Amino acid sequence: SLYQKIAWIQRYEGNTEAEQENLLKSATLFEESFGKERYPVGNITETAAIYFAGASYFMLGDSEKAIKFLRKIVENRNIRSVAPNLFDKARDILQEIKRTQETHKKK
Repeated sequence: SLYQKIAWIQRYEGNTEAEQENLLKSATLFEESFGKERYPVGNITETAAIYFAGASYFMLGDSEKAIKFLRKIVENRNIRSVAPNLFDKARDILQEIKRTQETHKKK
């Protein structure tokens, strides 16, 4: 999550290239952590880690990987009651991806 926080700072500073590099590091490390870590790690639950990976890939323009992670949240009915904010955010991003894909198909 440190790389993610650095990316947010870099976005604020307008350093897009460094932001993208750190988002990729963040997403990759979250992805690698699923097979190695026991969640929660600090304040980060497994659901939050899945969301952060998916949201990071979305921000990087990798819809395929974003969908892969965010669907894990939306398709799990238990998450809706346990972490409704993450459920809603994941659903919103998936809807945005769908709208974008539909717009590209029409062109």
